Parts: sequence; C-alpha cells; structure tokens
Amino acid sequence: ENSCLRFVNFNVGAYGTEDVLLRVEDRADPSRYIEVPGNWRCDGRTGGTNCDVSDNSYYTDYRVFSAPLPAGEYDARFVLNGQDYWPTFVEIEYEHDPDCGGVQEGSIAVQEPPVTAEECQELVMNGDLEADGGNYTGWYHISGGLAVELGSGVDNTAAIVTTSDRDSIYEGLVFYVDTRCLSLMVGKEYELTAMYKAEGTDFVCDPDDDSETNGCPRFTARTKKDGKTESWYNIAKSVRPASSDGYTLAHGTFVISQEMAEADSLIFYFTRTKASAKIFLDNVSLHPLETSTRNYEGCPGDLIVNGDMEDLSGTTKYWDTRFDYEGKLSLTTGVAGNGIQVAGRTSKSQGPRQWLNPTCFEDIEYQVFLRFKLTDSAGNTIVCNANSAEGESDACPTAKVYAIDPDGNEAYTSIGSVSDVGTEMDWGIVHGLFTPNEVMRNAFRAFFYVNGPASGVDIAIDDVAITFYVLDCSNLVLNGDFERGDGLHWGYYGANNAAITGYETGANATSLSLIMTGRDERWWGMEQKFNNDCVHALDQYQVTAYVRMEQDGSSVACDSNLVNGDGSCPVAMLVSKDGGEERKRVIAAVVGSADADGWYYMQGIFEFYDYNSASEDVYVRFQDAPANVNLIVDEVKIVKV
Repeated sequence: ENSCLRFVNFNVGAYGTEDVLLRVEDRADPSRYIEVPGNWRCDGRTGGTNCDVSDNSYYTDYRVFSAPLPAGEYDARFVLNGQDYWPTFVEIEYEHDPDCGGVQEGSIAVQEPPVTAEECQELVMNGDLEADGGNYTGWYHISGGLAVELGSGVDNTAAIVTTSDRDSIYEGLVFYVDTRCLSLMVGKEYELTAMYKAEGTDFVCDPDDDSETNGCPRFTARTKKDGKTESWYNIAKSVRPASSDGYTLAHGTFVISQEMAEADSLIFYFTRTKASAKIFLDNVSLHPLETSTRNYEGCPGDLIVNGDMEDLSGTTKYWDTRFDYEGKLSLTTGVAGNGIQVAGRTSKSQGPRQWLNPTCFEDIEYQVFLRFKLTDSAGNTIVCNANSAEGESDACPTAKVYAIDPDGNEAYTSIGSVSDVGTEMDWGIVHGLFTPNEVMRNAFRAFFYVNGPASGVDIAIDDVAITFYVLDCSNLVLNGDFERGDGLHWGYYGANNAAITGYETGANATSLSLIMTGRDERWWGMEQKFNNDCVHALDQYQVTAYVRMEQDGSSVACDSNLVNGDGSCPVAMLVSKDGGEERKRVIAAVVGSADADGWYYMQGIFEFYDYNSASEDVYVRFQDAPANVNLIVDEVKIVKV
C-alpha cells in the first residue's frame, strides 16, 4: 500500500517453463514475497494464430515473468511443483523507472539451483532431434522458421530444418545453453559438433568461401549481459572435405571464458549460407573435449589434436586456416597417410591453424615438432632455404602461437623453426623448444599456426605435436642414430649451398645415417646444439660415433695418424658461440682403420670448461673431411662419465 512499484521482467526460454512460477523474496524479510506465472511473448513471426510453441519459436519469443517491486533488495528463484527449477537462462529487463522510485537495477539476485559437472557433460537439449519421437524442443530460429523432418537426418533419423522462409544469410537455427554450466566449467575446453547440409537449387556450399552466395553455414556464439551482446564468430565450421549431396561435420573447440560464465544468456546460432538454401542439422552436441584427446587438467599429453591427420572421420577435424576463409584447406597425401594443406595463399601470414586450450600452458619447457612440404600451384616441390626471411620465394615455414589475455595483451610467439629443409622427395622438419611467456600462460584464447613461405606457396603439414620436453643430460646428442628417418636436431655449418640432403645406409648394418653434400670447404660439416642446462663446468663426457666419406658413390679413405692436412680424417669439435665469435677444440678423432663398408670408428673424452658453461650456445660439430667429399655420420653418442 502506498508503494512505488517498478515492473521487472524475467525473460526465459519458452520450453519447459509452462508451469513454472517466479518467486521474489524480500532479502531483509523472506516471508514477504510475490509469486507470478509466466506469459509467453508470442509475436507470431511464423504465422501462428494460437501462440503456442509449435507455431512460434523465434529466439527472442521469451516466456516473461513480470514482477512489480518497490525499492529494496530481493532474491528471485524459479519453482516447479514446489521445487527449485532452472529455466536454462534468465535475462532481466527493468521497465521505465517511475519518478517515485521503485526497485533499482542490480538489487535483484537470481538464485540458481546447484548443478553438477555430470549435468554439464552435454549442453545441447535434444541435439539428436529424437525427443518424443521427433520434435524440436529446445530449438529456436532467427526468422526462416523451423520444423522437424522425420527421415531427413543422418541415417534416416530426424533432423531439424529451416522452412522456406529464409530470405537472408543471417537467418538460421538457434539453441541456448544452461548458464549454470558456464559458471561451473569456466576455463574448460568444450567441443561443438554437428552434422549439417544446405540444399538449394544449383547450390553446393564451399567451406572455404565466405561469400553470401557460396559459403557454408557455421556456428556463432553470442552472449548477452545486461542487454549488451558480444559475439564469437565461426566458433564451429565445416570440416573438409564437405559432402556435395549429404551431411558434413561442423566442428570447433573453445574454452569457456569468464565473460561467457558471467553472461545472462549464451546462444549458438547456425547461419550465413545462401539465403534461399534450406539448412538441415542433426546430432548436435556441445560437450567437454575428451580428456583422452587433450586433458585440460594439467595437459600432460600432446597439446595438438589430430596432429597426424588420421582422425577416424577422414577429415580436417580440429584444423582450419589461420585467417577464416583465407586460403583453401584440404586433406592431402602426408608422410604416411593423410596430411593437410593450405593452398591459394595470398600472404606470407596465411597457413594452417588449430585452436589451443591456453589453460594447458605452464611455466615449463615444451617442444614442437611437425613435418612440412612446400609446393607451387602446379604441385612442384619447393625446397626452402633456412636462411631466407619470411615472405621470400624460398622461405621456410615457422611454427607460432598467438595468445591474448583477459586484459587484451597479445603475443605472437615463434616456437619452432626449420631444422631439416627436406628434399624433392622427403618432407622437411620444423622443431623447437620453448617456454610459454606470460601472455600465453594467462591467455583465454590461443591458437597454433604455421606460416612464413611466400604468397602463392602451398603449405602441407603432418605429424604435428606440442609436448612437454623432458631434459635428459645423460646423452647430450638427440637423434644420433637417425633411425627415425630424418635429421631432426641437426643442422649444417658452411655456405648456403651446403645442405643435409638425404640419408644413407647406417653403420654396423643399421638402417639410416646422416649425409651432408655440397661441401666446398674442408671445415664445412654438420652440427647439433646442446641444451644449455646440460653444460656444466668440470662435467666429463665420452664421445663415440661412426664417420664415412664418399665421392661419386665410392668410399674415401683417410689416415688416422695424420693430425691435419690432406688425407687426415674428420674430427668432432666442441664449439662455444658468443655473438659472432667461436671458440672450439677437438673432442673426438678417428681410431684405427675403416671397416669393409668404409666406416671409421671415432671416440674421445672431454670436460666442459668454465667458458663453455658461460657461452651463449654450445655445439658438437663434425668437420674436416676433404673438400667436395660427402661426409656421413651415424651412431653419435655423447654420454656422461
């Protein structure tokens, strides 16, 4: 009595709220309360006459609970059959503030019934459209209408479809998610999957085309908070290859952000394809990414998903182009099985991309590895030059991570560079060790990408991995037997025309060894950088290796009794680098004569000095075979004694 009242509208979804009541209690005296039923806001956009859910499902046709409230502080909750109930989401609207006062914005707290992680394992209601024999409970539309067609889904099941009313690319299908799960699962990585098709007269959508006439539909996420909206575009898109006449997988991953967790509502809408096309959806699911795929609790495994491109779906699942719709992504022939390729690049910045879970990054060391092949538009292999800058015609690819933290700080971090350029036949290798920087560790969005080669150069990648790096100083040499079939961790020392170009039969009947060709000078050779954390003054190591020299297919002999000059044998050098200066010494030499296949055994013992441990970089280098002779090494070990 004699109170100044202001109406407050609580907007919720239409499904499952027909018999729900809103109870608003005075926080100072909970015995003072009001209970109101909901009214369905039906605008008749689809031509319905009796205003029920079967005729009207526009995404903002809310069920509205209106409560007239005086000034004060209140707690609100929803009740069904005497039990607390949650209507998926709640958007609060305050009507005009009367001159006399009334309840003010921010003075009402909506009480949410508790929810468990188990209840948040699936955020799509009726994603398979099989509820009650096939209906669209839980689904909405942005104009264009909707219906369920039995027998039109995957394997002749039910599918949700737009009607013939679509007259804009922005019209499509919508679902809301339970906002309680967003708060509970903030920081967790979710995966959105759906089977879709788009049908129209003379229309086949292209997943690499963003145009209004040819593009495929894709999911966008949109939050709403205090009436303001924020969108995350292309949160799930078509994988490749896309079916021309059947269903194709739409896929994406994302981390639930704090902004999502604080939202009043979160919707996902499937739109942006040719206006006249009919959209079909089936088997829609939004669920935590399997911990076996990428464990978000510490992430002890590989941070890359489907890095070998052998996903059972036979698609580019988890991969896309760095910039949406720039370049054409496809499956290609990989090292052994599938790889992925980005063709039609118009910038050095373009290339393949995968979203990461930034909560995985810790203040520890990681290693990145991938194989690559570069080709021109005609499919001819391009062997890159490790010394060329990004964008040059023979530039090599680089592995990078983009990250942005909640304060808007961005970081574009190179995490791996070429360690083996490959050959006309063999794939090259990108490798690197890195420790995530502060922006990466605090990021709420991050993705891995590969770029660098000139525009017009197609990039194919395979066997991509980002894993913890476990330091082992018991043997300083990595990949010393070359049985993995590549020159990972090894580089060449000499002019640009020298290169590690292939692999020969190994020593002691092993399969592979490392060969360096194009050696114009005696001092040119191959080298490997040690991990600085393993270089400690006074530590002693034993070096063992096999070396062989070859010219025109025949073994070249050397005399182990000669210290230097013509006819002397190759040596292993310990090289400390500081700036442009080198300080080096011999740490192993050939012992005895060659075996029947031309292999010489090399050995030696050395101790790290103070200047080694203080140097910027420390390497082992094999050199001093005669000029113009191929140098081959195998079974290299540097073991602590």
